[in-house]
Amino acid sequence: MFERLTNRTEGGIAYTKIPANPSNIIDVGECYTGRVVDRIAAYEDTGLTPGQIEAQQQEITNYLKVIEQQRDTLARDSDSFNKQQQEIESLKRELNAEISVNEALTADKDEQAGRIKQLEELLKACNQAFCWILHEADFEDEYERTRILNGFQATRLAVSALLGGKEDV
Repeated sequence: MFERLTNRTEGGIAYTKIPANPSNIIDVGECYTGRVVDRIAAYEDTGLTPGQIEAQQQEITNYLKVIEQQRDTLARDSDSFNKQQQEIESLKRELNAEISVNEALTADKDEQAGRIKQLEELLKACNQAFCWILHEADFEDEYERTRILNGFQATRLAVSALLGGKEDV
């Protein structure tokens, strides 16, 4: 520690007994006070030496550099985060579009399955009709009978093939 050049009154006013530049100091008898004395007293009140103050200033400068680096890193990370958020939102939109397409295709598939079931029932009925015609029809002309029966037989086989070989006769 060093020897103080200033003191303070009970009211907190700084004073010194050492004369200085008269333009900044007020002479109050054996003591001097003023802006310069206030600044010297404030420095002395810290209890720090000039070397300690310089070390603290250097430390503050270093901290400010670290803060600036952290600010830059945060800005880069923030940009990266924002880009990732945008990519996530884009992927969500794509996923929702895919889900909508999938739902539409599922609905269409269900509709097509219903139609196929109806066609299957119709083909079964046609197949039964062909079988009845083949067994029950009474034709007067044998040539006409053979021609019609061959046509029905070919159609019946095609219907049977469409039904997957199932014959409900």
